[in-house]
Amino acid sequence: MRFIKIPHIDDTWDKVHIKTLSPSSFSWICNGCAYQVLLQKVLYTLGDNTYFLPPHKNTILGTIIHKIYELASKGTLSTPREMMEIWEQLVNEQKKN
Repeated sequence: MRFIKIPHIDDTWDKVHIKTLSPSSFSWICNGCAYQVLLQKVLYTLGDNTYFLPPHKNTILGTIIHKIYELASKGTLSTPREMMEIWEQLVNEQKKN
């Protein structure tokens, strides 16, 4: 495992303000470590994606479900077959990342 030195992380703690928690972030806190959520928020403020933590499995699944819900609510998806095709497409995209 390679550790990256994060520059000026001490200066960024005051810039982090958590106003809302996504379901996946809440899941990290309940089932994992609250410090991990705080660290991820700090790393986002740095603006360099090389410092980001790997996404939690709930984040990936939640992103797919939210996208399908969005498409269904807009009327883009109208049949279960279309939903399954989009599901497979989104899952394959996540596997590539």
